[in-house]
Amino acid sequence: PDGGRSRDIALEKGLSAVSGSPQYFEFRHCRGDGILFDTEVSLSRIDIADEALLQAIIRDITARKNWEHDLKESEARYRSLFGESRDAIYITTQYGAFVDVNRSFLDLFGYSRDEILKNNAKVAYVNEKDVESFKKIIKKEGYVKAYEQKLKKKDGTIMDCVLTVTTKKDAQGRVVAYQGIIRDITAEKLAEQTIRHMAYHDALTGLPNRTLFNDRLKMSILNAQRNQKKTAVMMLDLDKFKQVNDVWGHKLGDLLLKTVGERLANTLRKSDTVARMGGDEFLVVIPEVDHIEDTNIIAGKILQAFTEAFVIGGRNLSITTSVGVAIYPHDGKDAETLIKYADIAMYAAKATGRNQYRRYSPDMQGSIKAVVGSQHVIKH
Repeated sequence: PDGGRSRDIALEKGLSAVSGSPQYFEFRHCRGDGILFDTEVSLSRIDIADEALLQAIIRDITARKNWEHDLKESEARYRSLFGESRDAIYITTQYGAFVDVNRSFLDLFGYSRDEILKNNAKVAYVNEKDVESFKKIIKKEGYVKAYEQKLKKKDGTIMDCVLTVTTKKDAQGRVVAYQGIIRDITAEKLAEQTIRHMAYHDALTGLPNRTLFNDRLKMSILNAQRNQKKTAVMMLDLDKFKQVNDVWGHKLGDLLLKTVGERLANTLRKSDTVARMGGDEFLVVIPEVDHIEDTNIIAGKILQAFTEAFVIGGRNLSITTSVGVAIYPHDGKDAETLIKYADIAMYAAKATGRNQYRRYSPDMQGSIKAVVGSQHVIKH
């Protein structure tokens, strides 16, 4: 079937068999129906009496040939996937020594192939604790899937990565190699953090917004209830802020709001929360208050913080604030009620002269409604 070449090989092998040890070669035969098939032929000499005979054993190896062809194609596909994958792929020994890595791995970590093949997988971990944590998981489960881990590049840059690692075991069940895929998700994590921050923080000042403030206030109430403490809510409104916008413009007014937020945050404790509600309104939650009188000291510090002029755009702006205070559990036992009463107390502070704080009392509700209703209070 191949133009006589196979016959020449058979003759050559046959002569060798006659003169020495058995010879083996592959040969293509043709069936009676014309279909070609692959065989393995074994030729050997057999001496019977004074006559030397040539024995040929023919074995059909079509299935093996098909398997070898499929294996080559599979290896080619694997090599293509391994080499062209955008994810970093690596293979290490059971001790972590690199056996092979793809191009994406080298690009991601910044090593040359020679450098990485002289290294251990530990070189990519941030600290030894991360290595031990990974070992425990892989030993228990036999693999890790979508495992988030911080890894570092050759230049020390820390990345957020997700790992999928499988083990290869011998007949005794011992791990002999690790095969892993690494994907850099640093950009994704940063985007998630940005979105999360935007959802819970004020875009102008970067302070917590109403949603985050409510969550922290509710948590503070629960802790106060558990520890038999008090929690204070303070509503702040800048006095005559409208005049700043009218005279100097909204851009300068926005810069003033940002600076006010920074000064409030620096005045209060880290455990306190300062939030912007919108406009020129700010809310403060003071957790773990021992005595009601302590709120007078804190409110006083806030007013004192406004005595120093704000330097905005090269201008010194003097502005004051009015503060309303409501206390859990004395004035209310839920977040909504405390915020409402702090707002009423803040209006009372404005109604009685501004630049002061007032603690909520039940008699404020009627008087504030009357004042607001008669338009004697102009908020700004």
